[in-house]
Amino acid sequence: MFAYKLTRQVILLIIVFSLVALFSVYGQTEADCLLSFPHVLLQTNVAGSLALSLDNSVPVAGLQVRFTYDSTTGFRVTEANLTSRTEGFATPILSINAQNPEKVEVLILLYSLSGTTLIPGSGAILDFNYQLESDNLNFKESRVSFRETLLAGLNSEQLTVDSQNGTLLAQIPPLPTPSPAPIVPEPSNFWLFSGGLLSLCILWRKLIKTRYRL
Repeated sequence: MFAYKLTRQVILLIIVFSLVALFSVYGQTEADCLLSFPHVLLQTNVAGSLALSLDNSVPVAGLQVRFTYDSTTGFRVTEANLTSRTEGFATPILSINAQNPEKVEVLILLYSLSGTTLIPGSGAILDFNYQLESDNLNFKESRVSFRETLLAGLNSEQLTVDSQNGTLLAQIPPLPTPSPAPIVPEPSNFWLFSGGLLSLCILWRKLIKTRYRL
C-alpha cells in the first residue's frame, strides 16, 4: 500500500513537471510591438531618409526611443518627420547628443495631444533624414543600434517591445578610369621606302639643274 502511494505521488510529480515544461516552451507570448531599422546602402554625396518601422498588435499611444550610430563614418542624422501612419501626432521631439562621435545618441519622443493612436499594423512611423560627408565615407558596414524602447498603450501601460537593429552599408563609387591614349600607327616600311625614293629624286633633279647652269 505504501509503495502504491509512493508510485502515485511520483506520477503526479512527473505530470506537474511536464506541464511546467510545456508551459515554458509554448506558453511564451510574443511581444506587443516590434521596432526595426532597415539595411541601407549609402552613397557619397547623397542624402536620404532612414525609416523607423513598427509592427504592433495593440494600439500605441506614444513612444520614447533611443538609438546610437557612428558619425565618424560620415553618416549624420539631421531631423525626424512623421509618416502616413503617424498623421495626427504632434511634431516629434528630437534630441541628438554627439559628444562621442563614435556613438552619437539620438532620443526621439512621439506622442499625441488629441488622443490619436497607432492602430495595429505595420510600416514606417518616422523618417530620419540624414546627410553624408563623402570625405569620411571610408567604411564597409556600420550599425544603428537601439538603446531604449518604451511604448505606451491606451491606458498608459507599458507595452512589451522587441527590436531589430539596422545596418548601414557604404557604396563608394569607383575611381574614374583614365581614357586610353590614342594609338598612332607606325609608318610602314613601304612608305618609308617611297619617301626615301622621293627625296633622292628631288636631290637628283637639283644636281642636274646645277650642272646645266654651270
